[in-house]
Amino acid sequence: MSGAWLAMSNTFYLKMKQLPRVIKISFLMLMDLISIFGSVVFAFQLRLGDMLSAPYLAANYDLWTPIFLAILFAFPTFGYFGLYQIVLRYFSMTSALKVIVAWVFYATSYGAIITAIGIDFVPRSIGILQPFIFILFLILSRFFAKFVLLSIDLDRTKKQKRSSALIYGAGDSGRDLAQALNKNSKTFVVGFLDDDKTLQGRRVDGYLVYDPSKIEKFVKAQNINEVFIALPRIAKKQRSQIIDSIAGHGVAIRSLPKFSDIEQGLVTFSKARELSADDILMRDQVYPKPTLMKADIHEKEVMVSGAGGSIGGALCEQIISEKPFKLVLLEQNELALYNIMQRLESINSHGVPVVGLLCSIQNDKRINQIFAEHLPNTFYHAAAYKHVPIVEENLLQGIETNVFGTLVCAKAAMAYEVDKFVFVSTDKAVRPTNVMGASKRVAELLIQAIQKETKQTKYAIVRFGNVMDSSGSVVPKFRQQINDGGPVTLTHKKVTRYFMTILEASQLVIQAGAITGNMGSGSKVEEVPVYVLDMGRPVKIYDLVVRMIKLAGMTIRDNSEPNGDIEIKIVGLRPGEKLYEELLIDGEVQDTAHKKIKMIQEPFLVWTELETQLKKLQKAVEVNSERNIHTILEKLVSGYKK
Repeated sequence: MSGAWLAMSNTFYLKMKQLPRVIKISFLMLMDLISIFGSVVFAFQLRLGDMLSAPYLAANYDLWTPIFLAILFAFPTFGYFGLYQIVLRYFSMTSALKVIVAWVFYATSYGAIITAIGIDFVPRSIGILQPFIFILFLILSRFFAKFVLLSIDLDRTKKQKRSSALIYGAGDSGRDLAQALNKNSKTFVVGFLDDDKTLQGRRVDGYLVYDPSKIEKFVKAQNINEVFIALPRIAKKQRSQIIDSIAGHGVAIRSLPKFSDIEQGLVTFSKARELSADDILMRDQVYPKPTLMKADIHEKEVMVSGAGGSIGGALCEQIISEKPFKLVLLEQNELALYNIMQRLESINSHGVPVVGLLCSIQNDKRINQIFAEHLPNTFYHAAAYKHVPIVEENLLQGIETNVFGTLVCAKAAMAYEVDKFVFVSTDKAVRPTNVMGASKRVAELLIQAIQKETKQTKYAIVRFGNVMDSSGSVVPKFRQQINDGGPVTLTHKKVTRYFMTILEASQLVIQAGAITGNMGSGSKVEEVPVYVLDMGRPVKIYDLVVRMIKLAGMTIRDNSEPNGDIEIKIVGLRPGEKLYEELLIDGEVQDTAHKKIKMIQEPFLVWTELETQLKKLQKAVEVNSERNIHTILEKLVSGYKK
């Protein structure tokens, strides 16, 4: 019997869904026509105190005039107020309020004719009774139709293995999300989770509200696959507690996507609904100081190298919001430049002029032409090769870009008297064991040395930990491996890293430049400060992977759980990779104008001494001598050894 019902309901559902909108509206009007007839008959029965049949009423009273008047007033009024545009599957209390507003106009008109003016053979009380019975029929019929459709939806979900979801938060955001998700055929909302005791056990927009403390019971009973967190205004600490309470119950935890993107099918659900880097990181976001964000940008000419990269692009987005006089983008990749130009165009509400230039930072002549033409006040140098194994296999290109490309930009900044030059470095530059880190350390050294040659341009160095969701981060790779069903490949179980979000990274670069020489950093003009972000304790990568797997609603496959979902495979350290990274080489850590940004001034080489080694390095690159490159790097960089 159940199989026959499911087949019939599926057939009915699909046929209804495929009907033209005009037919669906006609169906709603037919429901209202039946409600009109029933409400008039029931009003007569209440007035006369007997359950008289419709034929009897028609023979002894004027039954048809009240029905005709109801039709005359109801359909135009309901059409005007948009009642026939409401989709029954998403009928809610908000929709019911809309029905009530339209009904008030209907009831006033209907009562004025029948009760105030009067009609022969029609009791005047019909003008009062019928509207109240009618509104009850209107709302109940719509909720009943919604219940039937949702029941069919649930049956189809179980059969077709659609994703069943709970929404954490039964407020406005949660209710809007429920409607948006149900417009996507891949997701079916079963109900809400909410900490509000007064809501638990009640229905909100037709969905039952559950107690979050009993989530394990509901997940098993309703076969829940996903939980969406629809609490956009809660504190980070509370959000983390909620995520931790859900993790481990075999459900994927999702963030709140944009409703418009869901409805229009503009997002891929597996991508758009993943938790943010902040949620995975398990620490509070470091917030910027508005005065520091504006200092080197507002109404100034700003230039960014590597603008199409993940860090460079995030920098540009932050910069454009601070209303610079002009923003100049340097990028050697055409597609990357196009993409960042499109992104900036969509958020450029202040109408900031944006200039996109295709250029290699190794092209000395072109870089100087660009500086001469645009005369930037502030230069953010984010262009670099930063993937450790790739640079290890392509060390000539890595040295040319990371060292000599930086030298070209740093000299141009000095020649054209740029006010600030901020260099984006990495924690891998500290006692490096790989070419990428060593090349970035040499770039730091040359910037420190060049500062001694000028008093006009102020240079600063910013060291990052691992930037989550950047092109060089392991997090996107882990996400993809989890989505693909594993295994997740990890180089070593004891590897630890410092992590920051891409937003924090971009804001750190901007604020570091502002602190330099302006905000009481305590640094001398002739010395280059190195800035780092206080990121708390380093994160064990194995623990990070375990958390990501649990947040995806999956289990770990190992010896103790051979039937788990995802295997973590240890593949061994890559060439040049360390178990842990450091942020500082030597020197005393100092506070700055931002309590989470620390500064240090490290030992460096004078320009005359460094220039000699750079010439040797340039020669080794020209003759393609990898052996000589490694020898020179060992002399220049403390801790580096091939």
